[in-house]
Amino acid sequence: MAASKTGMLLRKAKYIQQREGWLALARRASLFFIRSIFDHQTYYIYENQSDGKVELTPKVKNLTFKAVSTPEELDRLLAEGFDISSYLDMKFDLDVEEIKRRIDRGATLFCAFVGKELAYVSWIAFTEQARRDIDVVPCAVNYESEACGGGAETMPKYRNLGLHTLGVHKRCQFARERGLKLKFTVLKSILAAHEAHSRAGSTVCGGVDYWKFFSREAWREKPVRQNPWVQER
Repeated sequence: MAASKTGMLLRKAKYIQQREGWLALARRASLFFIRSIFDHQTYYIYENQSDGKVELTPKVKNLTFKAVSTPEELDRLLAEGFDISSYLDMKFDLDVEEIKRRIDRGATLFCAFVGKELAYVSWIAFTEQARRDIDVVPCAVNYESEACGGGAETMPKYRNLGLHTLGVHKRCQFARERGLKLKFTVLKSILAAHEAHSRAGSTVCGGVDYWKFFSREAWREKPVRQNPWVQER
């Protein structure tokens, strides 16, 4: 286990150095070291409370969203030539078999493709075990009536084109069709993510204070009165 984690970190370091340079690698390594000892972050909890009638126009042509809820669906997707290798290159700890294990534990994978090229990835967790796979930030989820969204990644080529807003909206629709509300946790400082959730029709329903000290973790939910995106604007 320790050897595999070391290998994963080395692959991640190589990926960052090749794409962003040595200075970016040094900054991220320093932040990783500090946060492995102590971390405190504030997150906002979003919930899909709209009727789903949100008008969103893709800025990318030939865009297709795929929801993958079984290992067999993933096999068919890959057999049809849809390529998710760029996502696996980014995540280091993931391969096709691990994605299948996540799905078996109660997750659904969402992919957006331009043609057969991957543009965006995100997840829904329908069980607590699946939530731990896709989103490290805890919040209270009643899985009889709710699910949890997380793990979103936009491929560098397709960033700043509104794909995350579309991804949030598609996942909310997917959950709503199954009679579920969908919850997300969004780091307070990432205003672009708050904008995406607001435009997709999600509403702030609370907040989470998260602490970590070495291996000990704690979190506390709290009420939040206003969308932080509105406050900052």
